[in-house]
Amino acid sequence: MRICDIWIDFVNLRCEEYSENSRIPIKVDVLFSLINEGQMIIEVYFVLQQKFGTAEEDAYRRDLTINSLFYNINTNSVEDYTKRGALKISKSN
Repeated sequence: MRICDIWIDFVNLRCEEYSENSRIPIKVDVLFSLINEGQMIIEVYFVLQQKFGTAEEDAYRRDLTINSLFYNINTNSVEDYTKRGALKISKSN
């Protein structure tokens, strides 16, 4: 989305589960059913490699600590859920 000549991406927070010694997310099975007035309309089965998560879960799945920093537009502040991203930035100066 473009706002005031600036491109902004909006993404959902997510979490991933990993098998031991792997950075490839494991798959999560999902069954979705749409029912209208007691009648099955459609049933869809699919496999996800991610699911909705909290800001903290999303921060810890990031590959770089700088990617784990979030800017809160409500408080105009940077949030560092891992307590490592801001520290790395301050050490690099």
